[in-house]
Amino acid sequence: MAEFIEHGQWIYEVEYRLAFGYIHPHGHPGTGFSFLCDEHGQIIEIGPYARYNLHLAISNFIDGKMTMGIETYEYRHRQPSVIRCECGATVELWDVDCNDCDQCGRMFNGSGQQVNGSWASMPEWYDQEAIDTERMESVMYGGTSW
Repeated sequence: MAEFIEHGQWIYEVEYRLAFGYIHPHGHPGTGFSFLCDEHGQIIEIGPYARYNLHLAISNFIDGKMTMGIETYEYRHRQPSVIRCECGATVELWDVDCNDCDQCGRMFNGSGQQVNGSWASMPEWYDQEAIDTERMESVMYGGTSW
């Protein structure tokens, strides 16, 4: 039986960007610059090319060619459950149906239950070289050919 190391969870993140948008007729609507910042508009990380673009954006804002504001982006992603396989390796449960142990080949569903043994122990279902399709079809479909 696999042991749960970590249960999956939703990770919620918020990102702020100091955004500059061109005002028509100075540029196309929806174009401009944005820079990663905190919720107060303080730039977080900026390289030399981005620093040049920030200078350009601020100049255009001062000249009345761009708007400026802080945009908020909220997103979430799933952190998968992690189990310890009987062989000792860890397995991340990304998939609902099939998550393979890289070390021993055991398969687990998204709930951490082992399913159908392992592909490596069922050569009639899995051909390592994947070239003997006729033999595979014969096993899978009882000798009938398409």
